[in-house]
Amino acid sequence: MPEARLEVWVSGRVQGVGFRWWTRGVARKNALVGFAENLSDGRVWIVAEGARSGIDALWEALNSGDTAGEVSSIEREDPEPTGEFQQFGVK
Repeated sequence: MPEARLEVWVSGRVQGVGFRWWTRGVARKNALVGFAENLSDGRVWIVAEGARSGIDALWEALNSGDTAGEVSSIEREDPEPTGEFQQFGVK
């Protein structure tokens, strides 16, 4: 079972700019599983599970200002991990 889970909703210019693929790269680099998905309201929903250090690295990257696109705000939740994912995908 993964040690931690992160769910975030990212607002800004984050669709059609490679943001989900950038997120996938950061997640895989940190051995995280889950997904990044475009939402109909223009946000991107990210769910990631793995080691706490990997979750922290993803969170720092999302807030670094060095993402694909332009992030204006991020909503965060830290629910219990479920162990439902095998890899990190883009939806």
